[in-house]
Amino acid sequence: KEHRYRRDVRIKELNTPIPLLVKLCLLGTFIFSLGYWYFMPSWPLVERYYPGKLGVDQRTTVTAQVNQTKALKQGWIDQLERTEFQEVIYDDDLMSLVNNSGARLFDDNCSMCHGPVGVGNLNFPSLADDSWLWGDDPEHIAETLRVGINSEHPDSRFAIMPAFGTLGVFDQQTVENVINYVRSEARLPDSRTTHDNNSHQAGKQTYEIACSGCHGTDLKGNQSIGAPNLVDRHWTYGSGMAQMIDSVWAGRQGHMPSWEKRLEPYERKILSLYVTTLD
Repeated sequence: KEHRYRRDVRIKELNTPIPLLVKLCLLGTFIFSLGYWYFMPSWPLVERYYPGKLGVDQRTTVTAQVNQTKALKQGWIDQLERTEFQEVIYDDDLMSLVNNSGARLFDDNCSMCHGPVGVGNLNFPSLADDSWLWGDDPEHIAETLRVGINSEHPDSRFAIMPAFGTLGVFDQQTVENVINYVRSEARLPDSRTTHDNNSHQAGKQTYEIACSGCHGTDLKGNQSIGAPNLVDRHWTYGSGMAQMIDSVWAGRQGHMPSWEKRLEPYERKILSLYVTTLD
């Protein structure tokens, strides 16, 4: 047989020299590291670090960049603060800045309650409709942002729906009557309009005596005291029968924090203008 096994195979360690290119790369890396340690911040010391001969400091660099950005930003901020609300609305350049900055401010400070696009959540009003408790113009919105509603601010807006049932002012039947009347006037689904005329009339009488002072004889509310419109079909706490009974029986007291200490005046102005563009 010609096929044979080779039994004399051995593994040998050869003394092959390192290629010159590899040596040069290692030497260059070593020299570069020495230079970097000398010129740039590197070695930690007891209470600080070796700053390097070039004096490079990322904190200084970032601070300079931030200050440069602030200087560029301050120009249009000053212009915005000097310009009246209505003039800003008709200034395309300023409104473009308002929309860009307002979207970020709204997302950071308002979206958790009013929703990412301002349509609100249950117990939190929508800012993207035509129903406003304290006025829908930017001036009134800015004031609401400044002082809040039922907040700790000394100038806070106050709005409280009395607990007519809990306080013993209305009994259960009276509550249901007045709610039936409001639901029929608002033309809500399943409202009693004709088949229960006695309840409707009793509810109307109760409404005129106890409710019209805030919500108006036409049920359209009063923005000077934050009383909501009851016939616009925008209901913060829900328009179902059970939800409305809860509102009349136990009362409501919404809360919006004051943003005077949290946001700069120009930021509140931007937000006031921005929310008027939501739809």
